[in-house]
Amino acid sequence: MVFDIPGNWTDEDFHAHFAPFGHVVSAKICMDSVTTVSKGVGFVTYASLTAATTAMQGMNGFDTKQGKFLRVTISDGGNQYTADAVAAQ
Repeated sequence: MVFDIPGNWTDEDFHAHFAPFGHVVSAKICMDSVTTVSKGVGFVTYASLTAATTAMQGMNGFDTKQGKFLRVTISDGGNQYTADAVAAQ
């Protein structure tokens, strides 16, 4: 799960930022169904856990140059794992 996504990023921008870390199955920014404005949260799905972990470590804290720094966690069902938790394993 990715937090603090700039409001002007499209799904294509989102995908492009995460693609260097591995095969992206899907990259989707959550939009408000009424206003169609970005909620600033999105999901990236990778083909492998290794790619997801590498992306989380590489993109967590990423400076969007728009006054926001991405927060990236791995969601596995109801559990979320931060970069610190994964590094500790």
